[in-house]
Amino acid sequence: MEKGLITRARKKDNEAIAEIIQLTERKAYFIAYKVVNNEATAKDIVQEAYIQAFQKLDQLSDDFKFESWFNQIVSHEALDYTKSKQGKNKPVEFSSLDDEEDRLEFEANIKNDKVSFEPEASMNYKELQEGVQGVLSELPENQRLALMMYYFEDMSVSEIADVYGVSGNTVKGYLA
Repeated sequence: MEKGLITRARKKDNEAIAEIIQLTERKAYFIAYKVVNNEATAKDIVQEAYIQAFQKLDQLSDDFKFESWFNQIVSHEALDYTKSKQGKNKPVEFSSLDDEEDRLEFEANIKNDKVSFEPEASMNYKELQEGVQGVLSELPENQRLALMMYYFEDMSVSEIADVYGVSGNTVKGYLA
């Protein structure tokens, strides 16, 4: 991030604020989405995190750590959302499959358990991605978010520890 950008944002410089948002919104959205699994909710969380961050910008002691500080705010907002009643995941019902053909295909796949497991042949990339997302959504929030930050955002154990406010060994436990 450009030197002085945070200083300008503290002075309510709209161009600096817009540039900060442009530089950080993609990663922030990714973090929020991976926690809540909902596009609209993730966007709302990121928006709320920006409001909080710019209101509390004077609390940031090192301007070069803005991005990790902001990602910490996003993480906490997303985790708070999942802990609230409205953030609870609702089970997907079998009847929600799009049409009769999808249901019949689904039932046939369940019945045919002797089919060899070849994920490349039986799933397209989007289905594989959805499957991984489903497995990740079953993890506790702290483990899921730590995995996302470590493997998808290339954050170090110490950076993740800063986000959570825990020791590096605790983060290693989350990753294990």
